[in-house]
Amino acid sequence: MREPARSDSDARRRYLGHLQRSLSCVSPSAVWCYGPSPRPGIFVTLSVPAVVELPRGGEALYLRATQEFHYGDHPEFPGERKVVTDAYAYTLSESADLTAELLAWHWQPEGGQGPHMHVGRAHPRLGELGRLHVPSGRVALEEVLLFAIDDLGVVPARPDAAEVLDETLERFRRYRSWG
Repeated sequence: MREPARSDSDARRRYLGHLQRSLSCVSPSAVWCYGPSPRPGIFVTLSVPAVVELPRGGEALYLRATQEFHYGDHPEFPGERKVVTDAYAYTLSESADLTAELLAWHWQPEGGQGPHMHVGRAHPRLGELGRLHVPSGRVALEEVLLFAIDDLGVVPARPDAAEVLDETLERFRRYRSWG
């Protein structure tokens, strides 16, 4: 169901609501917060706590997720506003201080990098893979959470996690500004 946003605050409320539904699939207590960025007109969203523990049987994984965005006119619906993502960083780690990073997905256009990922392991001949920018295409938070559940054994925080993540991912894909 479409949710029209007539103002920036409506667009933010809608956006954070969908991000929160996604995050609730892996953590019952973590929340999304937002605030201004040092860059004018840009806002930052981040999970609180800044590093979210993701249970997976005997050992936990840890997630840090941030996004930067601005507001814009909705190209499909005149008179409506939307959130436009400017950057993101999603990190999965084996340690709460993120020093044992497994994987990280980044998009930071100001740094001249397209969407990419980092592999937080060393290779016998190539050395530290974490310094490499492996091209990835755009990655949604929901894709990272589904990967954590399906492939890394993270225990979902709600019984309908797969359905919620599929729904919010489909909504993201339907309304995203770029592929």
